[in-house]
Amino acid sequence: MSEHRIVEVDPFDPGQVDPWHGAYLAAELAAPEGVTSPWQLEEVRAMMQDQGTRYRDIATTVHEAGNAYRWGTLVRPDAHGPTSAW
Repeated sequence: MSEHRIVEVDPFDPGQVDPWHGAYLAAELAAPEGVTSPWQLEEVRAMMQDQGTRYRDIATTVHEAGNAYRWGTLVRPDAHGPTSAW
């Protein structure tokens, strides 16, 4: 069995953000009509690069045998902000 690694996407590297967004967009567009309104590439890039004062969006990919095959996001409360998380 191959090892799976969850890797954070560098929000300032187009070589990581662009393919991540491509996978996200394909998944969103595969949803039934009227279910989704996908974020555009530049909107996603701006959200990822914004460190925020309360939380931060973190894009991730899952790698297996050197190939990225899944995408995801995490919303992390800022370590220096409020102590409550949602």
